[in-house]
Amino acid sequence: MTLIKSHTYTINLDNVEYIRSSDHIRENDGTCFYMSNGKCVTITCPYDVVIHQLAGSVTNSDYVVKVVHLEY
Repeated sequence: MTLIKSHTYTINLDNVEYIRSSDHIRENDGTCFYMSNGKCVTITCPYDVVIHQLAGSVTNSDYVVKVVHLEY
């Protein structure tokens, strides 16, 4: 399991269906996490920063909990 920790949210990637840049819904830069329950969590961290920090951080093991603290 991988958790993403922003300034205000902790997001479990197991519950995320897909990630998009928020500039398609607003003019400011950020990242939208579309959840499996139909909700969307939007953070102010730029999409490219999120993707860069997640690269190499995701693990396939169900027994490892990894927390990615976004730095922005």
